[in-house]
Amino acid sequence: MIIPFLSSFDIGFWYQLADKKLNDWKLDNSPKIIRGHFSNALKPGLPCIFDICEQAFKDKLQLPSFCHVSNGKLLLANTKEDFSKFDKKSLLQFEIAKIIDSIHTGHCFDEPTSLMPFTVLCFADLKKYTFVYWCCFPSIHLSVDLVADINICALSDNETAVLDDATLCNDFLWAIDLNSRSNVNCKELLTRETLDGVWFVCADPSTDTKSVGWSCRNVINALLFHFGSKTKSIKLICLRIVSENNETSYRNSLVLDIPTRHALELTEEAVSCSGWEKNKDKLLPKMADLSKVMDPKVLSKNAVELNLKLMKWRIVPDLDLDKIAQQKCLLFGAGTLGCNVARLLLAWGVTKITLVDNGRVSYSNPVRQSLFKFEDAMGGSCTKVEAAAKHLKQINPSCEVDALDLSIPMPGHPVAALEKEKVTQTLQQLSELVRSHDCIFLLLDTREARWLPTVLGKFYRKIVINAALGFDSYLVMRHGVQIPGAGSATGDVIGTSSMLVSNSSVKELGCYFCSDVMAPGDSLSDRTLDQQCTVTRPGTSMIASSLAVELFVSCVVHPDGAACGASICESESPDSALGPVPHQIRGWLSQLYKQITPYVEAYSKCVACSASVLDAYKERGVQFLFEVFNEPSFLEDITGLARLKIEMEEDFANEIIALSDDDNDDD
Repeated sequence: MIIPFLSSFDIGFWYQLADKKLNDWKLDNSPKIIRGHFSNALKPGLPCIFDICEQAFKDKLQLPSFCHVSNGKLLLANTKEDFSKFDKKSLLQFEIAKIIDSIHTGHCFDEPTSLMPFTVLCFADLKKYTFVYWCCFPSIHLSVDLVADINICALSDNETAVLDDATLCNDFLWAIDLNSRSNVNCKELLTRETLDGVWFVCADPSTDTKSVGWSCRNVINALLFHFGSKTKSIKLICLRIVSENNETSYRNSLVLDIPTRHALELTEEAVSCSGWEKNKDKLLPKMADLSKVMDPKVLSKNAVELNLKLMKWRIVPDLDLDKIAQQKCLLFGAGTLGCNVARLLLAWGVTKITLVDNGRVSYSNPVRQSLFKFEDAMGGSCTKVEAAAKHLKQINPSCEVDALDLSIPMPGHPVAALEKEKVTQTLQQLSELVRSHDCIFLLLDTREARWLPTVLGKFYRKIVINAALGFDSYLVMRHGVQIPGAGSATGDVIGTSSMLVSNSSVKELGCYFCSDVMAPGDSLSDRTLDQQCTVTRPGTSMIASSLAVELFVSCVVHPDGAACGASICESESPDSALGPVPHQIRGWLSQLYKQITPYVEAYSKCVACSASVLDAYKERGVQFLFEVFNEPSFLEDITGLARLKIEMEEDFANEIIALSDDDNDDD
């Protein structure tokens, strides 16, 4: 006699759920209000469908005529185990108690939707975009004797005429007064002593010729409870609409003649109930698999974002993932360090990466450089940047990787006259690259190759992260960033860089070259085989790469951004969501895996970041750079290092003479 609901979820609902889970609800598993609907104007032969569409999360649904809204709730489990262990019996009993209360108080006639609530229990696996769900449509059973006595028949011509005369109502439940042939609110009938000349009408989602829909059963219970004592029989028209050729017909409707002689005790203890939807005649949940209809690239992107959002939800609620994802990173070097840094940037959600290198993949590379394969080395024609970009896109198809096969002009490497125009174009291209990116990673083999990117990074006020390797040691550091309009501790006319507050004095953070008193020069010529290769313990590159990316992220999420000061010790209160942000990280594997985090003040005579170098670049541009490339000592001259060395030698000579004089006096 009763046809159960068949839940039907619009794909838009799952999209909405996934979006809200990721961006709004996160790990919140409290009940969420949703709305579903059913229609009593289905084509014959269709099942008793209950629709949950993409509008389910809205307060009001925009639906066609003869669709009836049901208020429900969504219960989201955060794990499969939570879903499996959920107490479904208690939930059903709780919902049945609410229905009984609605019937007892008469609220069901003010809000007929209270007779047809629903619940969706769901576990959303947003890595695979699969949704395990189970719907519950609570329903109070009718007694066996009552079901046997209910007479079901088709709508007669007389009954059709009455419906034609009355105003067709789009409500779920109402009544018709035969005397006036007009609609009556069911609640108005509660005060009547008799129900003679009254028919009840409810929307019926079933299309079966002998059975009514699931929602009608609770209606029958409500009518019997309130009106069973006022009449011997209740007439209920289970209304079904058929629209053909712009005409509306009720011919498929059923009429129930419900005897009231069966006593009805409507209490939680006395009634039996059901509600959990069956899956192929078994009480089992169902699954919606959106991976089959979604672009795999979108699935990959969402899965990567979910990993990061879980970190934010559970551990670091202040972590600004959007800010990290918006960073554009420029990597100088696509070798051992460059490959690892690029992959880790993808793991942090950074998808805009530019690779600069002029090397080609060799047979020794794939075992140490994580983005290359044996096939990339075959023939010796595949550039590192092209191979790395290709494999990064295979790892994360949504990433945007630019590959530039470029040589970086270096101090101490003279530029021939014939090459000057080409090198000028390269310099302009490198300048624009640094200007248009947010963070610069220096992952190069030589000291002199790091000079130009260091100057450009300081000039354009970019985050510059430097990583360098020894045999069993590593250095990871960030360079100071200029802040326009701030005062300078070193007399920098352009501005100050990242600051460190210590002993009430403001100190400017140094760059990779600030610890040196010698300009970079040609270190590539006349090198032996062991000097031409990077000889380092394999694990050091992994460690240094990880630290470089983590240092970058810590700077990005810091309230002061790239200008954040350097943390000296662990006891400091961190301003960054990810903890203290050091200036340098130095480590040695052979010294009990020792690691320290010192800082270096900016050196006023630095050959890369001092005011004299930046001023010269600002005023003379490319011409200044050519002088540096062609004459290594030029940098020492303009920074004052050359004069400092002379003064130091003179002081040292004077000390020797003084000591010699003292010796003679002793004799």
